[in-house]
Amino acid sequence: MGKVIAAITTSVDGFITGPDDGPGLGLGKGGERLHYWVMGGPWTYEGGHDFAMHGPDKDFYDELVAGLGAGIVGRGMYDAAGAWGGTNPFPGPLMVLTHRVQDQPAAASGFTFVSGLEEALAQGAGRRAGG
Repeated sequence: MGKVIAAITTSVDGFITGPDDGPGLGLGKGGERLHYWVMGGPWTYEGGHDFAMHGPDKDFYDELVAGLGAGIVGRGMYDAAGAWGGTNPFPGPLMVLTHRVQDQPAAASGFTFVSGLEEALAQGAGRRAGG
């Protein structure tokens, strides 16, 4: 098996979202601030957003994801993010851990619903970003 990397932006006090995260507020109230580096600066849910990283932030992210075969997220993150508008925004396929695999979206979305971590790791093994 290849290397497994666990990563997420975390505040100094250990939070990854603001309060009241969920559909429509995937990062919670005020949680956008923690992720300005990914978006290239300040953004809000109301104003829309794009991945617009630049400079050292983009260099760091590009190096981090360059060799990834697949990503794994939980159903809670998938739902809170609004399924990223129905299309996987990350390089490579994204495995979604869920007890409701029957909700599987179309393959073209880039999401694969799996029922367990072992299945996610097995399906992601050997895949490369962009492939």
